[in-house]
Amino acid sequence: MSSTSVKEEQSLSYLGVLIPLNHLTDPTTGEIIVSAVPQEMQTFAEAYNRMLGTLRRVVQIAKQGLES
Repeated sequence: MSSTSVKEEQSLSYLGVLIPLNHLTDPTTGEIIVSAVPQEMQTFAEAYNRMLGTLRRVVQIAKQGLES
C-alpha cells in the first residue's frame, strides 16, 4: 500500500485578499518570511514562526520517546 502526500495550498487573508502562504514562506523551513509580509502582519508572522518551531520541538521529543 502506498501513501501519497497532498500539499494543500494555504492562504493568509489580508484586507480581504487571500495571499497564498507558499509565496510568503521559506520552502526549506515552512516559516513565514517576515520581511515578505506587510508591517501590520509582522507580529502575526513572528508568532506563527515561534509556534511552528515549538511544534517541531514537540514532534522531535515525541519521536525520541517512541524510539526509546
